[in-house]
Amino acid sequence: PINYRTRPVVIGDRIIIEPRACDLRTGKIQMRLDPITEKQVPWEFLRPGHTCAITSASPNALFYRSSCVAFYDLVRDAGVALFGGIRPGCWINMIPANGLVLVPEASVGCTCSYPLRGSFALVNKSDRVQPWTVFINHTEMKQREQVLPSPYDKPVKHLAVNFGAPGDMKDENGTLWLAYPNPRTVYGQNHFANYGIKFNLNEVILKDMGYFRHDFRGIKIEGTNEPWLFTSGCLGLLHCEIPVRDKDPNHEPGLYKVRLGFRPDDHDKPGQRVCDIKLQGRIVSADFDISRISGGTDKAIVQEFQDVAIDADLLLEFVPKATTPDKTQAPLINFV
Repeated sequence: PINYRTRPVVIGDRIIIEPRACDLRTGKIQMRLDPITEKQVPWEFLRPGHTCAITSASPNALFYRSSCVAFYDLVRDAGVALFGGIRPGCWINMIPANGLVLVPEASVGCTCSYPLRGSFALVNKSDRVQPWTVFINHTEMKQREQVLPSPYDKPVKHLAVNFGAPGDMKDENGTLWLAYPNPRTVYGQNHFANYGIKFNLNEVILKDMGYFRHDFRGIKIEGTNEPWLFTSGCLGLLHCEIPVRDKDPNHEPGLYKVRLGFRPDDHDKPGQRVCDIKLQGRIVSADFDISRISGGTDKAIVQEFQDVAIDADLLLEFVPKATTPDKTQAPLINFV
């Protein structure tokens, strides 16, 4: 059964039947390539918050109420983007028109208390980084129906983790970068509390250290055109376990390429932040010194390791050379 949740929306030759889409003529469910397993799965999106409004659409995007204003880019398929602080009306008042989105004031007379009141228009800026999102995948929807215990299917083909990021992001190559820890989405009016791809890395972090993030806008970092990957991270990470496969004694371990992203702190100097990097319990980079390798604080560094055998979890460890490292000596990583 289709079991859609709100009024359908027709876009060209498909019909959006929240949370899925199907062919308008045949009723066949629209599929997408799962960005983690690279398997074909049903395309799905989510309206996590309260709504009394109707979804509107253009050929390239959905516009709807999810407590506040919500967008879904159908071309990038990168996840739910929220525009907080604004109360959409109880009917259709997010109007796509010739490249603009028009949102007339619709909160007057309503008991809902929202801080931003007024009409506004938005225009797309294709040359800028798109907003942070919360990605919704098919496995998460099955998990909500208590079919699966895991937040994503395995075995993993490609998993990208952006430490400390405020949300998920899909890059220009189509790689989905999942924020870790995934944004807290436990707002009381959400119909689907704690939505998003939540997973646990069983990380061990030095005392009084942890995840951080800074605004990437206006920042230029040598060696990358994606500064948002290097303006958040984890300080003091010693150990984490990334779920990759279900352990099966009847199958050989899979061989994976592991890429680690680093950018030194503004005040780092060579010889200051030094550690060994270990994968699966084996040292793969001894005396790793971010500042020495980068030659400058605004240079991105990516370390790549081929043919890492993984039978269940990827074990990533950092062993600081300092006996009791402080924040200027502790391991610093941006992504894996």
